[in-house]
Amino acid sequence: LGDRRCSLRLYLVGVIGCRGLGSPAVPMLVRAGVRRFVLVDPECLAASNLERMHGSKWSDIDSEPPKIEILQRLILEIEPHAEVITIRGNVLDETVLDELLRCDLVLGCTDTQHSRAALGDFANHYLLPCLDAAVLMRAKNGKLLEQVGEIARYSADEPCPWCLGRINQ
Repeated sequence: LGDRRCSLRLYLVGVIGCRGLGSPAVPMLVRAGVRRFVLVDPECLAASNLERMHGSKWSDIDSEPPKIEILQRLILEIEPHAEVITIRGNVLDETVLDELLRCDLVLGCTDTQHSRAALGDFANHYLLPCLDAAVLMRAKNGKLLEQVGEIARYSADEPCPWCLGRINQ
């Protein structure tokens, strides 16, 4: 692991969506050795997010900080020397694209059609490797029956999200 940890320190990882999928993924990446991040999310914390927003605190409910700031705080608590760029915006914003094109890898954690399409475009048009995480939950009468996770990889030499049937019109 020693050699891999050193090389991971050099990677710049973009994370689109700092909520229920992104907020647990990022601390694991930090602990694995990643030290450079671009965090993208448009939302602020709400009381209903507290149980699934890793790094959030009860005291955050009063100030409702942007989710990117909560995740940045968590990263810096784990690794004070980490470099974190935060963008409060959407994956379709031009400034987001400019920052993500500097990344070595983009992790999509929004589970939305438009971000999944954007990840496919990033991989095919800009040769930017992307991982797309998704979670499907099925419930009945207020009881969780099933939870399924899926990760897809997009790159220039692999099928796009449209071809894989991960998005549709």
